[in-house]
Amino acid sequence: MTIFKAGETYRTRDGREARVYATDGADNYSIHGAMRLEQGWASMTWTAAGVHCISDHNPSNADLMPPAPKPLEGERWMNIYPNDRASFGYHDERRAHLNARYGRIACIRIDLSQHHEGEGLT
Repeated sequence: MTIFKAGETYRTRDGREARVYATDGADNYSIHGAMRLEQGWASMTWTAAGVHCISDHNPSNADLMPPAPKPLEGERWMNIYPNDRASFGYHDERRAHLNARYGRIACIRIDLSQHHEGEGLT
């Protein structure tokens, strides 16, 4: 399975723009698309992992780079309780914690801009 999607634009290892047209090609080079060169777009193929030339022992400048994770935005608040317990939910605003359970020892602010989508899930 590929992490690249048809219809999306990516960057190559050396920073050039690359378009992916299809990800279900036959054989080893299942990704079909094009890479922007100075004179225009050039047709390209890549493996499901985004590798341009599997016979080469060195990475290629034409390899596709995986998309960067999306940064999160905003803030959330979480209640903390003794004995390593935390609330199982979060709140968008600090004042929503006025109904916290008895024994709360802290209410922490989580700055989401310091984190990315998918972080900690693997």
